[in-house]
Amino acid sequence: MVSVPLLLHRQVSADARDDHHDEGHHPQGLELPDGLVGEKLETLKSILLEDPRPHYQNDNERVYAFEFADWRIKFTVNGSTVTVTEITDI
Repeated sequence: MVSVPLLLHRQVSADARDDHHDEGHHPQGLELPDGLVGEKLETLKSILLEDPRPHYQNDNERVYAFEFADWRIKFTVNGSTVTVTEITDI
């Protein structure tokens, strides 16, 4: 059996940067399918414009997905534009 040390916290320098999630690097444009309405729409827009991708990924071709309310949202990010490619009920 191999013993692996457990990392309980991480140290972050005061001047550390996360360019993918820094202010100003969030997507600026949002493309949604036509006909999408409802009270959850504004919340969904806010979530997408915060760039919910994992911080270590920046692939323009990759389709990302997450569940929100009773929807499964699939989207891509190309440059500064988020494009929702599919919304399905769950």
